[in-house]
Amino acid sequence: MDSLGEQEWKSAQRSITNAHYTDPPTVLAMWSMLERMGFSGGRVLEPSMGIGNFFGMMPSAIERRSQLTGIELDELTGGMAKLIYPAANISIKGYQDSKTPDDFYDLVVGNWPFEDTVIADRRYQRLSPYLHDYFFLKALDQVRPGGLVVGITSKGTLDKLSPLIRREMAKKAELIDAFRLPTGAFEEYAGTKVVTDIIILRKRESFPANPQDAWIETVEVDTPSGEKVRINKHYQMNPDRVIGTIDFGHGTTFRRPGLIVHRPDDMMAQLARIVQLVPEGAYQERQAAKHVRYITNHTDDRQGSLIEKDGVFH
Repeated sequence: MDSLGEQEWKSAQRSITNAHYTDPPTVLAMWSMLERMGFSGGRVLEPSMGIGNFFGMMPSAIERRSQLTGIELDELTGGMAKLIYPAANISIKGYQDSKTPDDFYDLVVGNWPFEDTVIADRRYQRLSPYLHDYFFLKALDQVRPGGLVVGITSKGTLDKLSPLIRREMAKKAELIDAFRLPTGAFEEYAGTKVVTDIIILRKRESFPANPQDAWIETVEVDTPSGEKVRINKHYQMNPDRVIGTIDFGHGTTFRRPGLIVHRPDDMMAQLARIVQLVPEGAYQERQAAKHVRYITNHTDDRQGSLIEKDGVFH
């Protein structure tokens, strides 16, 4: 086996703290959710795609009707993804460096990197979002109204005390559903012990200035250990959206004790169960465009834009 070159090694080092890969049963369950919600194909983006598990396990009927775009920071895994999916448009760069017009994609799906790093992007500077929250904010701008953003993220997105990021997300999208996975759901596949959520959002047609959605708020609840933990109100109102039992203790990637979710013995059956909880028909088909959204005269500008040259659009 050939060793990594210096450039590939440095690229791998840059992404090692946030390179999490999704186990196949969870990916397949998420595609089953999308089929149940009515998604049958369209413009699909997978940011931070790794080697592209979501592309690889996409149902063939959806793949035939889709245009695939992937973004991956790590040069090694991104290069592998390019070889595995030659028909997809795959870029090796950070998500923050990608350029796509707003309202472009029908679906943004993936497993966001989890890291308490604030991303430098002037558009979201006032929010100072951590990396995983940044992915939701940017994806919600890039997906079109009626389209879906389906992302795996750490529990911090829904459970953090400050509602600022969730309120901003709620302005742009409705929460279709969210599901909490057990501690270490991807430990065997990815070596991570964090508590993760699958969050399903549908972009709004119009944005309320002050949304009152319940999932913006968090509440304290009792646990079997006798300690209280703070969770999103969505899970308090819908305990069946949690796979396993919420508790307090050790078991996360971090040394200090905190919220954990005990894994049930019937994990595969639980994944099948939550697929049936998502609402049928939640995805809204793209309507025929009535006007051009973005025209540029720069060939290196945003993907999906039109270029005018000598009176002709390209």
